[in-house]
Amino acid sequence: MADIKLWFDALPAFTQVMYCVAIPASLIVVIQAILLAAGLTGTHAGVDFSDVSGLDIGDVGDVGGMGDVADMPHDVVSDVHTGEGATEFGTVGLFSVQGVCAFFCVFGWSAIVMYGGGVPAAGSLVIALVLGFGVMYGVAALLRAFSRLVQDGTTRYDAFAGASAVVYLKIPAGGVGKVNVNSGGRMTELEATSDTDSVIETGASVTITRMSGTTAVVAPA
Repeated sequence: MADIKLWFDALPAFTQVMYCVAIPASLIVVIQAILLAAGLTGTHAGVDFSDVSGLDIGDVGDVGGMGDVADMPHDVVSDVHTGEGATEFGTVGLFSVQGVCAFFCVFGWSAIVMYGGGVPAAGSLVIALVLGFGVMYGVAALLRAFSRLVQDGTTRYDAFAGASAVVYLKIPAGGVGKVNVNSGGRMTELEATSDTDSVIETGASVTITRMSGTTAVVAPA
């Protein structure tokens, strides 16, 4: 430890500061990588308050005078779910925990290398800032792409309203059965009920009039 202290004390003040930035940031990045590899992190890495994909808007009756969300075009509903429309990712999404740690890690080590290579302190800072922000932007883009992959694999039940389906298990009057509905080229099985007083037999064609949570409310086609 004494040798390390002597080595550190002999460094220029600029390099000392950069080491104090780079080393803690690098340790955090390594810890995050270990947690990610061990599967101990959440599916939505980072904090992105600009992403509203976790909001369930399917049961909202009237949003800002726009009418029933269920009656909105599917692409509009899709945009609300994915948080897309205005920008690729918001400012808060850019400054995620992973992005900030990556920025300081690259910023610190870049400044140390540049300054050690004879670049003046001001020039080293400029280069380090550019590289750091570039990496932070790249991390944000990767997180956004990962978030889209997760969202693409998530069933959006409100989108089934108005779709045609086929009864898989008969739907008794006042009871619950099951239907199959074609969604994006794949068959999805849903629990289904009906407002009618008659039984809807297996194989019958029905229309999903609305969604009640994850249960389809259907009517004979």
